[in-house]
Amino acid sequence: MAILVLGGAGYIGSHTAYELIDNGVDVVIADNLETGHIEAVHPKARFYQGDIRDRAFCDMLFEKEPIEGVIHFAANSLVGESMTKPLKYYDNNLCGTKVLLESMVAHGVDKIVFSSTAATYGEPENIPILETDPTHPTNTYGETKLSMERMFHWVGQAHGLRYVSLRYFNACGAHKSGQIGEAHHPETHLIPLILQVPLGQREQVSIYGDDYDTRDGTCVRDYIHVTDLAQAHILAMEYLQNGGESSIFNLGNGVGFTVKEVIETARKVTGHAIPPRSPPRAATPPSWWQAARRPRPSWAGSPSTTTWRLLSPAPGSGTRATPTATANKRGEKSSMEKIASFTVNHLDLLPGVYVSRKDHVGKEVLTTFDLRMCAPNREPVMNTAELHTIEHLAATYLRNEPDWKEKIIYFGPMGCRTGCYLILAGDYQSQDVVPLVRDTFRFIAEYEGEIPGAAAKDCGNYLDQNLPMARFLAKKYLAEALEHPTEKNLNYPE
Repeated sequence: MAILVLGGAGYIGSHTAYELIDNGVDVVIADNLETGHIEAVHPKARFYQGDIRDRAFCDMLFEKEPIEGVIHFAANSLVGESMTKPLKYYDNNLCGTKVLLESMVAHGVDKIVFSSTAATYGEPENIPILETDPTHPTNTYGETKLSMERMFHWVGQAHGLRYVSLRYFNACGAHKSGQIGEAHHPETHLIPLILQVPLGQREQVSIYGDDYDTRDGTCVRDYIHVTDLAQAHILAMEYLQNGGESSIFNLGNGVGFTVKEVIETARKVTGHAIPPRSPPRAATPPSWWQAARRPRPSWAGSPSTTTWRLLSPAPGSGTRATPTATANKRGEKSSMEKIASFTVNHLDLLPGVYVSRKDHVGKEVLTTFDLRMCAPNREPVMNTAELHTIEHLAATYLRNEPDWKEKIIYFGPMGCRTGCYLILAGDYQSQDVVPLVRDTFRFIAEYEGEIPGAAAKDCGNYLDQNLPMARFLAKKYLAEALEHPTEKNLNYPE
């Protein structure tokens, strides 16, 4: 059985996936990559790019993968943005979770660990904050997280869902290997913002308010290492797997640090002055730290010191075209032939290399190949950025391939975004070009550096590029269709 990590390409989600895999757990990751990073996905995890607001995507995950439980990080999380774009947060956080739960109930998945927030408490009545304290969120972000918790409760009452909600503030740190860490765009976390100063990425660090009722006038926060957070989510899932009842827990060290104290520590570690600036202060509580005065749950252990896509019709299949009725300019019906590609059964079409059509130009034969990279209507389509990158890299490689460059007529994406077309001068079959296509996509899968032709003077949409995702998709295509192709990967389905 597998654990599904939603938002597993994000900061805490990626660290949780790493810890799960290190513990020998089978991991499936789903992320829409709005704020996540494909390079943060563990290579041993099965990755699907998609959106939990898409019921078909959720159903596909639970039907395709042996998912036992869900760890849910997939939410928008910027407090300031939530106040200017509240509907975005209700749509993604609340509506997305509603769709997710519908799919979980339909497929009998009854365990979920939720990455919540101490922002559910609002202005704290007690310091440290307890699980029993009132919840009065002061921003849309906190309100949506609290509403998600309530949704888990009522779905549990009706359908037997069991959940653990973990409330915390201020994750920090990185994986011990250094392979993954914090990478937010824009960056909002205090510690990486501070460290950008000695790294030369900013001149000073901003302190939003130095007149709070705290020991040095700056806000107090409870920081918890991202690996500790990751382990807490895993232990919570194990607690549910062992029959534990639904519950809510605070996560924290129980010790608060001021903004100035964090800056001073960074100065000592880096040897840099890290000059501060003081813009108008933010409207946030002066102290936000928490502890669980209730008995620590047995599963918690001791602190250790974190639109759908998995990866469309072809120009032709060699099969007989089918007439279809249409209307001419005068409104009269006439008979038009379907192009051959529209006669292929796309529901049975697998990733592969297919002869789409053969055309005669004078005495020359032009062979069009359908390089189908994902299963149409069953897997997510490719986004334009990574498809654009694949086009740039493949076209560059093919035009420079010594044995084939004189025969290359065209390489480009399909409009349906499930693959690409390759047109060659000559009469060929699928098996003839598999080595060429394989080498092309190996080139893409291993490519590092600047994307050829991806400059403003060279490209009509030069900013729409995504090399990490292009590499991922190339590796997927290699594994599924090119390394060991079968007849089903080389011949259109009947």
